[in-house]
Amino acid sequence: MRKFFVEALLNYSNKNNVPLILTGDLGYSVLEPFKEKYPDNFINVGVMEQSMMSIAAGISSQNKKVFAYSIANFATFRALEQLRLDISYHNLDVCVVGVGAGFQYGSAGYSHWAVEDLAIVSGMEKFRIF
Repeated sequence: MRKFFVEALLNYSNKNNVPLILTGDLGYSVLEPFKEKYPDNFINVGVMEQSMMSIAAGISSQNKKVFAYSIANFATFRALEQLRLDISYHNLDVCVVGVGAGFQYGSAGYSHWAVEDLAIVSGMEKFRIF
């Protein structure tokens, strides 16, 4: 999924305005092709997913396409208030990309498992889940 995502992102960028990619300090060995081709459109915000969603909302409010990329439960549970108030409430065009569904980060323990993320995001009417 990760390699497909970056390929799709590069194809999208070739046909449209290049989006801004925010990452929560991950994507190593996956996002590099985008970062190398569009270094000014790539920001590693570090391990601060809540701030990443607020930053994405602010950038999107200026009519710039934004993708926010993190481990699925960090992009949802950890940043739930920002998803709800900063992005959904203002109906902003932010694409939140969550990787590692279910128990894919199994050895990292419960803090990295994404087992309820679909349920909680599906309750927000302005979000579409793919």
